[in-house]
Amino acid sequence: MNIKKIQVYRNAHSLILLLLISCWVGPSQAKICSKDNWCWENPLPQGNNLEAVWLSNDNEAYAVGHSGTILRFDGKNWNKMTSETSQSLRGVWGSGSNDVFAVGEWSTILHFDGSKWSPMSPPYYDHFTAVWGSSNSDVFAVGEDGAIQHYDGSTWTKFILPRRGDLQGIWGSSSTDVYAVGSGVVLHYDGSSWTELFDEGFYSAVWGTSANNVYVTSNFGSLMRFDGTNWTKIRTNERYSGTLAGIWGSSENDIFCVGTDSYGYDGYILHYDGSEWSQVITNATGTIVGISGSKVDNVIAVSQYGTILHYNGSSWPDTFPETHNQSNQVWGSSENDIYVVGLRAAAVKHYDGKTWSTVFTPNIDYLLGVWGGSSNDVYVVGVKNPTWEQPSTGFIYQYNGNNWSNILTLSNQSFHSVWGVDNTDIFVLGKPGTILHYDGDRWSLQDSGTTDYLAGIWGYSSNDVFAVGDHGSIVHYDGHTWSKMESGTLELINDVWGTSSSNVYAVENDDGIVFHYNGSDWSKLNTGKAVNYRGIGGSSANDVYAVGWYGTIMHYDGTGWSNKVSGTGQYLQDVWCESEYDCVVVGNNGAILHRKMHAGPSIVPPLMILLN
Repeated sequence: MNIKKIQVYRNAHSLILLLLISCWVGPSQAKICSKDNWCWENPLPQGNNLEAVWLSNDNEAYAVGHSGTILRFDGKNWNKMTSETSQSLRGVWGSGSNDVFAVGEWSTILHFDGSKWSPMSPPYYDHFTAVWGSSNSDVFAVGEDGAIQHYDGSTWTKFILPRRGDLQGIWGSSSTDVYAVGSGVVLHYDGSSWTELFDEGFYSAVWGTSANNVYVTSNFGSLMRFDGTNWTKIRTNERYSGTLAGIWGSSENDIFCVGTDSYGYDGYILHYDGSEWSQVITNATGTIVGISGSKVDNVIAVSQYGTILHYNGSSWPDTFPETHNQSNQVWGSSENDIYVVGLRAAAVKHYDGKTWSTVFTPNIDYLLGVWGGSSNDVYVVGVKNPTWEQPSTGFIYQYNGNNWSNILTLSNQSFHSVWGVDNTDIFVLGKPGTILHYDGDRWSLQDSGTTDYLAGIWGYSSNDVFAVGDHGSIVHYDGHTWSKMESGTLELINDVWGTSSSNVYAVENDDGIVFHYNGSDWSKLNTGKAVNYRGIGGSSANDVYAVGWYGTIMHYDGTGWSNKVSGTGQYLQDVWCESEYDCVVVGNNGAILHRKMHAGPSIVPPLMILLN
């Protein structure tokens, strides 16, 4: 519907409703948001690590992961479900759509009855890793340190076993034929007691088609197969030496194994067609940890980086092919012109007010900093060969509104942060103690006054610039020289930002400390949450955000600090705000969280209402 076609409506409620529909109904996949309205914009549908997946039928699936993440697939879209927990969930299984169990750390067991998830209370305190059952009154949860608990439809009880290896997977052909596998152990349950079958090796998952056809995944790309009488070792692929983390098949001639390579970075899927194993090529990064299906052409695999792969019988397309590399820094000229730079596969992503797209991929290893003087004058900095084996090279690129160009390459350097007043007054941080300055004509090295690594830079004007870094270093530029300032700490200070020359903030690596400068001295502000803060930013003196590890977003309103629910456990690296109604936070695993609200209380995005 076009807003311009709206003429007259009998009441304000109708008008508001139509405005909401017009403005907010976009892509079919609704945004997943936290209760404090931080919404995932990359990766999609969300970027929390996923650990397991289970299909109820052809049109329904459940995926679980970190920070209490539960996603439900309804045949078209993946939607967030309210789990009422922030603990990491490691396993999911159900007997049907109205009877689903999810288990996780710190003795977490949740049950879904078709309408809501409710916590259950197991009698012993365990970290659970997997769940399986033969029916809704015969459910097993296994976990660390040999934990096995059983649900009979009304209560949970614990099996006390002498074997204490961490258990990773469970499956059975019936209530009297159940296998539990883990670190150095394979156990079998006959309906009355558990028997140890193997006492060495590492086993991560178990699955079978019947009591006479059971598979257990092992390391180095190997499987153990039980034919009802004997166990034999199967080598899936001579070229594959990684860890197999999950297994599922539609029959004994159609089996999939998932895992990671020996480096723990690229995800793998292996397929058995009844005669040989072959590797399936995917673009998934990180360990593919879970796999489940309903039939031969409807299989879903999930990865620790939040990737969801859906097999259609011929290929494994990434359901949401987004960048999963670390988002390191963010800057924008307006709410419709925002840039994010990332690590690993160096790339620049741009937001035009509607969508994010990759606009620049230089042939270097890392992009670490971004800043601009305007929408037609943007700078990104990075490094190539950041290793001990060979000298690194620093790069500076500029965007002029049409093209990206390399404006400086410097050997034996590592550029990682940039800030400026305009295109005739730009500062770039490099190797320990190095500050480069551009005056509109040439680049020159400045004496920073320290040999410490400098991590972040910000200024209020060309003669009032702050840089912070290792060993509590804070140096100040007055337009002529850099001089040291007393911070009161020896910890690494990661970032600095402010609103004026007498209102500057910096964040420390440990202890949850934010430093404040009042124009004469630096003092410590206790946020109340002791985490590693990585970035700080905001829109005014009464609207400041400090972001860091474990998905931490702390907000300062000019009086005190409050914890905002980010909806993720990813490490957050930086924050940028256009106004108090529009802020972007970026972090590990390509995380981009966007809090975009309308000014005033009358109109709130309905997608946020529906999901919280």
